Amino acid sequence: MASSKDNVLNETLSSPGVSHANFVRWQKVRIEQGTELFKFTEHGLFAGGAVSPWWAYVRGGQQPGDPGLDAVLSRARQMGGGLEACVRDSFAVMFGWNAMKNTQSGLVRVQRVRLLVPAFGFHGPCRRMPGKTPPLASPEKDQDWFAGGAMQLYIPNLTGEHVMGTGLNML
Repeated sequence: MASSKDNVLNETLSSPGVSHANFVRWQKVRIEQGTELFKFTEHGLFAGGAVSPWWAYVRGGQQPGDPGLDAVLSRARQMGGGLEACVRDSFAVMFGWNAMKNTQSGLVRVQRVRLLVPAFGFHGPCRRMPGKTPPLASPEKDQDWFAGGAMQLYIPNLTGEHVMGTGLNML
């Protein structure tokens, strides 16, 4: 954790720890102060008093292969089948983790933040996940999988001192 202006959040971490299981492959990256991030989520920014460590870059091209938010939305429109289904599949978001939408309106929530300090995080494509079919619908060997493949960032130890909410879109 950054404790002075000379330290960078997570600079001493060498791996994402057990969260590496959510990546196909990952690399440690420095994320500069002012970088804008987003996530599709049902949860508030400070849900349970903590900030989620799972994000993606708003602007494409900040890391190799990372298209950014506009390209993610464009791809979902091109694929058809609805924004939620496309995003859930490519980011491999299991139903039990996150509804990704406002339950009252049914609209997908996109939370945006700006990093207030430089930080290190872990970047790479999402690993595919089981559970696309309803729970207990079939034996695990017959499970349909969320494809994964979308680029994600894992930035542990984030708090309200490290990020500022910059927008919430309902799509």
